[in-house]
Amino acid sequence: MPRPIEVPLPRERSCAAIARRLVERHFSYELDAHAIENLKLVATELVDNAYLHGEGEIQLRLQKLGPCVRVEVIDEGQDAEIRVRPNPTGVGGHGLQLVQRLASAWGAREGTAHVWAELWVAR
Repeated sequence: MPRPIEVPLPRERSCAAIARRLVERHFSYELDAHAIENLKLVATELVDNAYLHGEGEIQLRLQKLGPCVRVEVIDEGQDAEIRVRPNPTGVGGHGLQLVQRLASAWGAREGTAHVWAELWVAR
């Protein structure tokens, strides 16, 4: 199993854009464009949630696991809340719904701010 790619991200508004570029750089040589776009969307949503709702340093971890890629986002907060809930205003709040739709599995490690998603990327 290949070692994960682990990258600290700045706690700045640009952190999600940095995550997208990292996904593109590390997987463009082996995945098709559709898989890359889905990975970028999921990484963006998880990183953006860490930026908006988390604390401390944000860490992005990417790992190819056979036919899947695992995206993990860790910050220094506690008890990540991963409830998918509709936003009655229709503005924002769709990120975890998107993750739920695209990922084959996803969740958070209990008691931590460590959220993960696995996406099927096999051709």
